[in-house]
Amino acid sequence: MKQTFTPNDLLLAAYGELPSGTAQKVMAQIECNEQIAEEFQDIVDMKEILDSFQFKPSQTSIDIILEHSRNTAMEGAVAVTSHHKYSS
Repeated sequence: MKQTFTPNDLLLAAYGELPSGTAQKVMAQIECNEQIAEEFQDIVDMKEILDSFQFKPSQTSIDIILEHSRNTAMEGAVAVTSHHKYSS
């Protein structure tokens, strides 16, 4: 019986996320089937392109996150101070 694999299986194989037994079966299929080998190579090529991108947030995004963090920390400090003030 010939086992078929989905594009998702090929994607998981490219990222090394398949259980070892399944990965061996997928790799055997890749070696025996030119069409599957081409699909797998396309996925590997796209993975390499995606891995090459360096994502960096803009300074504005960083400033917004830091401001939110400071505000949240201050709100927490005020709440703790108010709680201690009224519980004494």
